[in-house]
Amino acid sequence: MFIAGGAFGVIMRVSLVYYNPIITPPIIYNILTTEHATLMIYMFALGSATGLSFYLVPTMLKIKRDNMGPWSSAAYWIWLLGGVFILISRTSTRWYFYPPLALQLAPYGAGPDNWLAVIGLELIFVGISIASAVLLKIIFLDRSESVPLSRMPVFVWGGVVFTVIMILSSAPPR
Repeated sequence: MFIAGGAFGVIMRVSLVYYNPIITPPIIYNILTTEHATLMIYMFALGSATGLSFYLVPTMLKIKRDNMGPWSSAAYWIWLLGGVFILISRTSTRWYFYPPLALQLAPYGAGPDNWLAVIGLELIFVGISIASAVLLKIIFLDRSESVPLSRMPVFVWGGVVFTVIMILSSAPPR
């Protein structure tokens, strides 16, 4: 996902070298902008922060065993499936998914599968919410007795704030 999002960014910037778009027409440029921004924010930034927390927090808190492995694995695969849905959706709604823009560009070939991108975002939010809940459980319930809350590293507290924000900012159930 990171390579695809980075490649979209490079193609966008190369197409801006000339005044008249030679490499990409405007509709394809809008699609590349949406795909690049969405993949980089939701897949790279959130994924790397969550992955780094899953890698470092157990060592910092002296956790011997994580019994939430299947939940962590399910969260990863749900998150990855959401990214694949966004990648194949060809949506042109930008990263904020503004509906009038999406509806205007649909007749020109951009965004006929916007529903795939919406499902992809929901899957990403579900995966991140599960991973955040697992990380909060690891931090508060599985840490060693030798590491009280007052002696937890700043990185772990940053992970707590990050996971709480991820849970609170996920799409609400309808």
